[in-house]
Amino acid sequence: MAKDASRPDLFFVEKDLVDKLLIPSDSIRDKALVPMQRWEIDSIFLTNAKGRFSLIKSSGEWFLGDKKKKAKWGSVNGILDAMEKPVKAWVDEPSSLAAYGLDKPSIRIVLKQGSKVIGDCAFGKSATNGIYAQVQGDQSVKIADPNGFEHLDVGESDVIESSSAAAPQK
Repeated sequence: MAKDASRPDLFFVEKDLVDKLLIPSDSIRDKALVPMQRWEIDSIFLTNAKGRFSLIKSSGEWFLGDKKKKAKWGSVNGILDAMEKPVKAWVDEPSSLAAYGLDKPSIRIVLKQGSKVIGDCAFGKSATNGIYAQVQGDQSVKIADPNGFEHLDVGESDVIESSSAAAPQK
């Protein structure tokens, strides 16, 4: 039975509707670390222990910031893959950010489409089954999948395509 504020009487509803309304919030929550459409991303800003650099997409190809050196497709893909991976768990009522290493993140990635920030993600300490992460605008702390994390701990030289690979063979 159900009650609708617009009707004075109780009425019957199908069991299927009740079952659909009783699903846990975790099952309808977006599971991606950073919800995005990867083809919309046209700039990536990465900060880690090896420095800070940007990757810019131009005419469908990725380049290392102002240096305009061509970036390895696999490196850029690895970064985007890591941002799209499903979250392992959430801490919905986190204590202080310092408890998760997010007060001084070890890695920070900002994904943009034009001037619009699509995702701003900080990574902190290791968790039991992953890495603590927080996406700006989301109050929860996420436990990110550690698989693919090596793509986030790179320097500029790791993402630049070698000149021999870029040069056509004679």
